[in-house]
Amino acid sequence: MPLKQDGSAFVGEFLRKLKWKFFLGPRILTGHSSITRRPGGSDRVLIPSGLTLNTKLTALGFRINRDSRPNRFYPESGTFFDLTSDFFATGLGSKYSFQSYRASFSKYWGLRKNQVLAYNGYFCATGGHSPFFGNCVYGTSNQLRGYVAGKYFDRYMVTTQLEYRLALPWRLG
Repeated sequence: MPLKQDGSAFVGEFLRKLKWKFFLGPRILTGHSSITRRPGGSDRVLIPSGLTLNTKLTALGFRINRDSRPNRFYPESGTFFDLTSDFFATGLGSKYSFQSYRASFSKYWGLRKNQVLAYNGYFCATGGHSPFFGNCVYGTSNQLRGYVAGKYFDRYMVTTQLEYRLALPWRLG
């Protein structure tokens, strides 16, 4: 690759338990990225030699979730709800000002022994002037399994999937 990219990211949350298995709390997201042209790289790259493209994102937000699954690794019953909202602002040191909203809901039904029907619904939206990488990306976070992440992205996304799971004998998967 003719480009070199460095960066770091940090996400911190503090969730407090409320009634009925709900958790709510603030979150902070910050990160930066630097892209430069590698020495001796291709001349077809549009970044002039010696120039660095810098991006910094900083957001404050909140998260609320509820988890009634008895086992989070192989749920056979219960529900999981998760909502996050992040507000990126130049006043916080971010290069861009935009908002990001994500909501997910999953429900699990135990049908018979070793059989589970799992449903998932997902919603994503961005507001303001978000960069392309701040938009909703199809295929990430187990949304629409089988899609290549990054092939499709937009400011809004709604996905849903239904899955039949059968635990096979002798540790087969």
